[in-house]
Amino acid sequence: MVLNKLKFAGKKKLGLAEVSLLKWDSMSIIIASRLFLPEPGAAALRLGGLAKAFAQRNLPVTVLTSTYQKQDVQLPGVNIKRAPVLRDKLGAVRGYVQYMSFDIPLFVRLLAERKTQTVICEPPPTTGVVTRLACALKRVPYVYFAGDILTDAVKDSGAPEFVVNTVEKLERFALRGAALVITVTPGVEKRALEFGAKQTIMVPNGVDTSAYEGDIPENFPTGKKVLLYAGTASAVHGAGIFIEAFQKVYDAHPDTELVYLGQGTDWPKLQEMAAQTSLPIKFFPLVPNEVAKGWFKHSAVGLVSLPNNNYSYAYATKCLASLAHGTPVAYVGGGQTKEDIETHNLGVVAEFTADDVSEKIISLLDDIENHTAPASEALINWVETNRSLTTSSAKIADSIISMLLKN
Repeated sequence: MVLNKLKFAGKKKLGLAEVSLLKWDSMSIIIASRLFLPEPGAAALRLGGLAKAFAQRNLPVTVLTSTYQKQDVQLPGVNIKRAPVLRDKLGAVRGYVQYMSFDIPLFVRLLAERKTQTVICEPPPTTGVVTRLACALKRVPYVYFAGDILTDAVKDSGAPEFVVNTVEKLERFALRGAALVITVTPGVEKRALEFGAKQTIMVPNGVDTSAYEGDIPENFPTGKKVLLYAGTASAVHGAGIFIEAFQKVYDAHPDTELVYLGQGTDWPKLQEMAAQTSLPIKFFPLVPNEVAKGWFKHSAVGLVSLPNNNYSYAYATKCLASLAHGTPVAYVGGGQTKEDIETHNLGVVAEFTADDVSEKIISLLDDIENHTAPASEALINWVETNRSLTTSSAKIADSIISMLLKN
């Protein structure tokens, strides 16, 4: 280990100035993920925040990731290395073949990084498996960033039992070998420990709280109260519940429009459901993070769904993205997300039925019209205080450095 341990003997807390004095001798922290900035999504954002946190501590950071639509981003102090991967027809690195197109070359890419202090990887578990094998050969520890437990999501998607069992074995292998597992909710932490994680730390997801300064985004339905579902829509999300509920909402508030902005395996199903109605429901593809901010800011309500199932312990990051721009949320689901919304008056929570969803959205729209809904400033302040990406990234970076100092 190259770290200067003596300088930090007996210190309990790592401050920015202290961390910047670490002697790394060109040894680099490696972040290995199929997704990274500027690609939209919670994983890319949180890893981007983590890379910035390490760079701010003057620690060398290398990111091994995929090419994205011929776009790139420059982060001071961060060396980003991209390689081509297979993407699905929606442009996402999602699916077993797509995962392998990143993970198999990743093994060689990790071995080629000659000066490695540690490797940080994200799901899917196949990336964790490859990272564990490569790090065993390099004799360096790795960190697994468990934003969720994929086994539970696969189970809820209705996949065959042999697929669920295979994913579970891979995920257990990835979690058990990690020197540290970062989790984002108590539920994820509990499941990670059940899967054999040796050491965990729970740091809730943070979001970018910088204000949107641009114009109204292209294609935004001006003059309408937009109900916005933004992000991924897959089987575990049950996003079709908003289409089922929209008729009653539209009858009560005919100036509303339902918008889906994103992608996902359920996208064709949602479009088919919408086509069977005469309601104003629109679909737009995934947009860059800066553009998405404009959609969140100018919408009336942010829509988020995560039905109560094996995956309900996950935290709905979509809620935070909406709240960070002053837009209240209508959430369908349970867990910590439900508790936060109800405790801090961040919007409304509904059961997973069309009647209850429509009733709660109508109630929120009524409050907005009557100026009794949560104030935008209060929503923004809550996110900045409790779920800032800068704060969460700093905590994770210092936790990883502490782990390295102990090894």
